[in-house]
Amino acid sequence: MELLFHYTTASGLLGIIGERNFRVTHFRFLNDLSEGSLLDSGLRQVYAEEVERFVQANRNRIDIAAIEGRFASISQFAQAEAEVAFTAIFGEHERLAPSFVLSLCEHTSERERENGLLSQWRGYGENGGYCLVFNKQRFEDAILAEKDLHKNCNIVIQKVRYISTPEDSDLRPFRDIIRSIVPKLVDDQQDRLGDDLGKLYGPLISILPFLKNEGFSEENEYRVLVSVFARAKDPKAEKPVEIMFRERAGILVPYIHLFQNHPHDWLANCIERIIVGPGHDSDRRQRGVERFLEQKGIKATITRSIIPFVG
Repeated sequence: MELLFHYTTASGLLGIIGERNFRVTHFRFLNDLSEGSLLDSGLRQVYAEEVERFVQANRNRIDIAAIEGRFASISQFAQAEAEVAFTAIFGEHERLAPSFVLSLCEHTSERERENGLLSQWRGYGENGGYCLVFNKQRFEDAILAEKDLHKNCNIVIQKVRYISTPEDSDLRPFRDIIRSIVPKLVDDQQDRLGDDLGKLYGPLISILPFLKNEGFSEENEYRVLVSVFARAKDPKAEKPVEIMFRERAGILVPYIHLFQNHPHDWLANCIERIIVGPGHDSDRRQRGVERFLEQKGIKATITRSIIPFVG
């Protein structure tokens, strides 16, 4: 059986089990500070190169004097054009369809499947943490049902790809798109949020949330990406996903609820096991989970991680 693993705190466990939903965080507020920006510098450089190439190749019909009057060089002008374009793209993303991420892990070794991943347990310190283990197929089915329920969002399930630099990813498709739109943007100086720049927006936003720094690669992360539309596809749609905020370390963090209005008991259908993380009082923590699940009508195996870690 294929399984998915979700690590959380005692507070998180209470919310997921008690309320039958997840709090799903905006992807710009996750624990990897490079989230959403791994291709940024590489793509800006590609954009600048294509702008400079176009200007140099069309000096006879482009007002070079006007460019040189505002910038120290054509290269500086190209860098400025790239900055404007990508600022527009990311601003448009936040305005039209901000994205929220639920993170899970896929463990391949039997030891990790039984006891969890040490790096994840370390994130929960002396309080130990907990790991909810889901049947992968049933979880995916529940996600598809959730997607059908809410008409003002799109949900994508995909494995994370780990890279260290933009060069680790194939930028050629983006270069081809950029090369096709640069002439109109440079020639006409048209609205950079128009249809031409939109050709770059779609492919970029579909890839960025699934790229992560290779320093996190042992997590083998599997992501649920929820994009919430500013305007619902169907204005009469019932049960729209709402963006909410919570405080974390002095920061207001945007989040949404996933499965809040699910028509079936997705949790009872998907959950297989809960692993009590290593740490102090693991025996009492296990007994507490057992009683809590019994009260909430959830049947799942409760085990304890034997990893020798106490926070």
